[in-house]
Amino acid sequence: MTDRRYDFGKNWARYMADMPEAALEQARESLRKHVGDVAGGSFLDIGCGSGIMSVAALDLGVTKVTAVDFDPVAVDVTRSMLRQYHPEADWHVFRADVLQDDFDTHDFVYSWGVLHHTGNMSSAITRTPRWVATDGVVVIGIYKKYPSCRFWTKVKRWYVRAPSFLKLLSRIAYGTAVLASLAVQGRNPVIYVRTYSRQRGMSWRRDIDDWLGGYPYESASVEDVTQIAFQANLGLEAVFPAPDGRGLLGSGVQTYRFKVIGTDAHR
Repeated sequence: MTDRRYDFGKNWARYMADMPEAALEQARESLRKHVGDVAGGSFLDIGCGSGIMSVAALDLGVTKVTAVDFDPVAVDVTRSMLRQYHPEADWHVFRADVLQDDFDTHDFVYSWGVLHHTGNMSSAITRTPRWVATDGVVVIGIYKKYPSCRFWTKVKRWYVRAPSFLKLLSRIAYGTAVLASLAVQGRNPVIYVRTYSRQRGMSWRRDIDDWLGGYPYESASVEDVTQIAFQANLGLEAVFPAPDGRGLLGSGVQTYRFKVIGTDAHR
């Protein structure tokens, strides 16, 4: 699909250098909401990024964490995070490609905002049941599909190849458009920026770069994801909708929780 990818790992490394104190609590709350009670189980973090969700899972009582990412910088950042917060815990971090590699089975398989960046989202989703233990849970986050997604695909493909000064101009233009949109809606742009990291988990400035550069990029409707997952013997338990919006200035991530159904999932 592409010969050039966005450097997610470098972006996460810059963010984690000054991570807000509230970020870990937000990560724990996200796991409680989307996954449920993880205490006593094993946790596979696909596309671990900064490692913050792996740390949160251990905080909430999982007995074992396996964290993988395609980006080697993200792997290093995650190792650093786990050494800092849980040096004695049972965790393993390594570079892997979810489209090719296989892992041991786990009680909880978690991949939020990742599989739509693999270059083959459908295949990535259908492979997740391989790594789920009996009665286990799969939680994935996928960009919501809008008519504007085709436009954003072209923007992202251009952005990852653009020189630095054009990337900077693009971030300024996009950020200005977002703030202007908020003002038109009667929302306070200053408060929005100041509180952004508590709502999103990443600083507003970092997230702009992440959004514009996040290539490969795919999106899907609830029906699309449910159909792909059903073909892989994943039964939908819950959908946590993306924030309201029309996709003009970005696409929110919808979160899905699945249970394995049938006996053919572990192939």
